[in-house]
Amino acid sequence: MLSSVGIITISLFALDLAAALIGTSARVNTTSGLVGGHQAANRTSVTEFLGIKYAAAPTGELRFAPPKRFAAPPGTLYEASNWVSGW
Repeated sequence: MLSSVGIITISLFALDLAAALIGTSARVNTTSGLVGGHQAANRTSVTEFLGIKYAAAPTGELRFAPPKRFAAPPGTLYEASNWVSGW
């Protein structure tokens, strides 16, 4: 009998497989972590990655300092399929 973790894992794998077969989503590994995008609606040969952070938020000590590279928590996926994304 499968545990709930096993069922969730299989379900997530099936969703990833379905998205890969349809060609509507893409994942790329960058120096800042794993980023997910999607196929553009008006150009099927274009994959869009929207709202990707390139620097840490300029708050506190960083307010008037040069930009610091953004670092995502290890092993997380930044979903960049729309403009309202976030880690």
